[in-house]
Amino acid sequence: MNAKTTLAIAAAVVCLALPLSVRAQSAPQTTTTPEASQSAHTAAGAQEEARKMVPARAILKDTLDARKVKSGATFHASLVGKTQLLNGPLLPSGTILEGQIVDDQMAGNAPSQIAIRFTVARLKNGTTVPIKATIVDLQNSSGGDVSGHVVAPGEELPNNWTATSLKVDETGGANGVDLHSAIASPDSGVFVSSNKKDVLLKSGTELAIAVAQQSGQDTNAAAASTIQ
Repeated sequence: MNAKTTLAIAAAVVCLALPLSVRAQSAPQTTTTPEASQSAHTAAGAQEEARKMVPARAILKDTLDARKVKSGATFHASLVGKTQLLNGPLLPSGTILEGQIVDDQMAGNAPSQIAIRFTVARLKNGTTVPIKATIVDLQNSSGGDVSGHVVAPGEELPNNWTATSLKVDETGGANGVDLHSAIASPDSGVFVSSNKKDVLLKSGTELAIAVAQQSGQDTNAAAASTIQ
């Protein structure tokens, strides 16, 4: 190989390498922050949980008054209509849903707040089913539907929830009470006053919920609630 041939080959190698070098230097650098990664993981987990849940309706059996309730107190709601849990038992109409107050914050003139968590469904035959439930809507019961027809308690509020809805921020749903809930949260919902009055949800308040049997639990096992 003569000197001219060697120089020609070297020049060709340099020409081929230059575009690759330029592209390597100009290629955009993409990074994923820990916060973004965690957010994506949480969203994926919430979507997986939502696919296990079904819509249901219930009415409060107890009044929730921020001036009186304390963290750890138990309250009850009654299921309206039968609900077939996915990969779980059928919950007949009238099944009692039991929950606990997990937060009660009142400070001066700040809006009062109550967080609640449903934990157990109690069937009339004594069977207990550990559940996870998310409140997706609420309203006061007036005894009639939107057309003015008389309906049974709990049948006034429709439940159009689907598994694509992972979070609810509703204002003024009942007595000036805002509802905040999320499928990813262990709590069923947080009620916050939207005026200067304390949170007050009267017995008979209608709830639309998304519900599932608590994963990893036996049908007849009692749920263990964690107060935070």
